[in-house]
Amino acid sequence: MNVVQLIDSLEPGGAERMAVTLANSLANEIPLSGLVVTRKEGALKETISEKVNYMYLDRRKVVDWEALKKFKHYIKQYHITILHAHGSSFLFAVFTKLLTPEIKIIWHDHLGARIYSGENYTLLKECSKFFAATLAVSNGLNQWAEENLKAPKKFVLPNFSENKLVKQTTYLFGEEGKRIVMVANLKKPKNHMMLIEAFHKSGIHNQGWSLHLIGRDFEDDYANALKQYIQLYSLSAFVFIYGLCLDVPAILPQATIGALISDSEAFPVSLVEYGNHGLAVIATDVGENNLIISDTENGLLVSKGNVNQLSASLKQMVGDMKTTQIMAAKFHESVCRKYAKEAVLNNLIAIYEQA
Repeated sequence: MNVVQLIDSLEPGGAERMAVTLANSLANEIPLSGLVVTRKEGALKETISEKVNYMYLDRRKVVDWEALKKFKHYIKQYHITILHAHGSSFLFAVFTKLLTPEIKIIWHDHLGARIYSGENYTLLKECSKFFAATLAVSNGLNQWAEENLKAPKKFVLPNFSENKLVKQTTYLFGEEGKRIVMVANLKKPKNHMMLIEAFHKSGIHNQGWSLHLIGRDFEDDYANALKQYIQLYSLSAFVFIYGLCLDVPAILPQATIGALISDSEAFPVSLVEYGNHGLAVIATDVGENNLIISDTENGLLVSKGNVNQLSASLKQMVGDMKTTQIMAAKFHESVCRKYAKEAVLNNLIAIYEQA
């Protein structure tokens, strides 16, 4: 089978990263693994494997006939059978199917906030009758699909990450063995402020611990508020904002604790990445984080918005490093067992075959 991952942008984000990861991983498993970007290229282009059949359509409007014709030709030329559309690219996928009815669309939902947003998603619901199947990164999103979408088949496909070697370009400040890292773009629903406030309140910076925020800085009100807090409380020697980094697999081994403090999630790939690299983990109890982390067994969970609880939990992890290291080892084992790339890919290929 020949499969294309379809995504609107290559700006770093959860859906975009997973589209690239799947294209790269499938390149060794199926005859042709393609990645087609409709609207905007971005930093993730550098991470695409040479084995992936890549194309950029430069779509300028919602219905762009030139982009559609170019994509139709691509599908015919490479005998594409399955169009694996991620996130917002579903609409372009449906337009494509109207021009090439034989193509099968599998739509992949990564947006955990969809469950709680209260939006109607009328366009998505109408388009779903053209889907052969849907994939959801969490059980909650799959349940939402069961209740709202018209595709005949629905599946859960957990995220995974690759332990690939990358050239290290980012070197973390701070003392080795005392670094906390959070990998997430600086925007809602991530709650970087809650983490910074809890880190400050815990006082662990006075013991040499430092906090490192990895993710795109949009230089907006959200990011400015973080920087103002850091400056106001004289934390610039302990809290560092690095912006977008493409060498995350080389960054994580430099840290000891991985944090993911969010107000909503589906199935965050960051937690899987932390586990792959042996970090101890702390996260808010949102989405399906509690299926990935067993609280006090292989990591710590805290309530959304509860700065005091997060502060106390950070002090607990730092104050008893022996227990923290045991939890980290258990989390690493759990992630490697449950979310191995091979198992997820085998499941995905079986879904493709059903379609």
